[in-house]
Amino acid sequence: MCPEGWHLPSSGEWSTLLRAVSNNYQSIQSDTGWYEERKTDIDYGFAILAGGGKTIGGKYYYEGTAANFWVVAERSADETVGFSFRGRDNFDYMMSYVDKSYGYSVRCLKDVTDEKPQPGSSAGEQDVDENPQSSSSIDESSVSCEQSDLWCKDNDYRVNTGMDEYDDDSGYWWVEDDHIVDGASEIEWPVPRGNDYTELAFDPVIDYCKGLCGTAHLVKGGYYLNPFVSIGFDIPGAPVDVSDWGGVCITYMVQVPASLVLRLDPDKEASLSSDLPTVSLSKDSSATEKCFAWSDFKQGGWSTKEKISGSEAAKILRGIAFKIQNKDGTTAEFNIIRLRKAGVEREAELTSSSSSSSSLEEQSSSSVESSSSFEYIDMEDSRNGKVYKAICIPGSQCWMAENINYEMEGSYCYDDADSNCTAYGRLYTWESAKKVCPAGWHLPSKGEYDDFVEVTGERFASGKALKASCDNGWEWSGCGLDSYGFTALPAGIRSAEGSYKNLREWAFFWSDTEYDSESAYYMDLSNNDDNAYVYHYGKGAALSVRCVMN
Repeated sequence: MCPEGWHLPSSGEWSTLLRAVSNNYQSIQSDTGWYEERKTDIDYGFAILAGGGKTIGGKYYYEGTAANFWVVAERSADETVGFSFRGRDNFDYMMSYVDKSYGYSVRCLKDVTDEKPQPGSSAGEQDVDENPQSSSSIDESSVSCEQSDLWCKDNDYRVNTGMDEYDDDSGYWWVEDDHIVDGASEIEWPVPRGNDYTELAFDPVIDYCKGLCGTAHLVKGGYYLNPFVSIGFDIPGAPVDVSDWGGVCITYMVQVPASLVLRLDPDKEASLSSDLPTVSLSKDSSATEKCFAWSDFKQGGWSTKEKISGSEAAKILRGIAFKIQNKDGTTAEFNIIRLRKAGVEREAELTSSSSSSSSLEEQSSSSVESSSSFEYIDMEDSRNGKVYKAICIPGSQCWMAENINYEMEGSYCYDDADSNCTAYGRLYTWESAKKVCPAGWHLPSKGEYDDFVEVTGERFASGKALKASCDNGWEWSGCGLDSYGFTALPAGIRSAEGSYKNLREWAFFWSDTEYDSESAYYMDLSNNDDNAYVYHYGKGAALSVRCVMN
């Protein structure tokens, strides 16, 4: 389709373009070819044209009001992904699954060639002061290394776990990426690795970064899930019991959400279907320390063979990995600066704080990180006395942590079964959704969804953190970590024609923001994607509702 040296872009590459224009989508919209012409495309000359599309039956639609582009991503043998720009005064984009027989426009992207600097190729020419990950970017006073640290920016090149017996491979950093599962992700290091003993040593990188820094380039390749890279270490003498550490603290910087993963014996990992205890790390551009008790590490829930808690894993631990997993095309800088034992007294402090905050945390798998950033309250609906759990972001929003279940005109139980209302809440048309929230609360706007997703992780990575676990209804590989206690439930949807679909597969939440006279925006979480999207849908459909405090 594209000429030699060019290729069909991925959704990640489209997103990179949008970030480059600061998500000002109108700045790349053509100033001609739309029904309402405007002088907008003056800075970049990208000129998105409203070419519309063609249906399976050959019908042309949306000429002058929508620009639709193919993306190099497949959902199934019949469906792939489309990237669309629509709207007039409120010009916005969306991604959607599209039958391959449709007709969409194409924009080609130039292939990356050897002219692009490769990892370590220009290390000898780099100016340390210009490297955003170098020591100049770290506030030295904010990272105080101690003799008791496992590892720190100005300590040894080896992770010091305190284990006496070890082999030559234990305690040293290693890299694992999705090449083992047919992916194509890479880490670009700021300087070449290697010392007098091995070319794999991280000594030069650690000296250069005052930590362990690099740039993750996530490329899906043949891997069917989101691409990933991991940086970790093995504990000498593993598997070993490190439960007396109380947990682990990490000081880090990363441009996208990441995670810490407890690594076990390979046979044990195989028996768990690689569903390993994990905690989420929020993105942060400054040196930030987060501490986790072992009990905060949770399985994602996709393993049906065996279960293991973080506390149990700490007794047979092989190592710990810092993992970045995100959408295809993501590029993210990171720096691991310090690791230390959380300490028994720290674990007790966090456990005490957790138990006193709210019963919500006892019912969810939220981590210490989220409990220190969020507050949990009960909200009573005065109309019927029903009590809902809610999450409050200090100084910002308070969100319901359950789907509202208040009967009114324009609301429905999935398949008209009362048991589904009890389990998943009611489904509401857009007009009823605008009226259902109790006094003091309101239907969130599109902007409030965008803000919430930003707090809990970037739009293309926060879905897994927001979704409930498998125990709460998600099927197949769609289970979430429920890192923040939001407990998004796969309540499905009722179409405007009255048919029900996607129970246990999809979560849809209305916003109060109109896309046009026929549709409105909503947040979308699915069982086949770890992302969180904001799309628009016809107002006659019935979706779930989460209310936000005024």
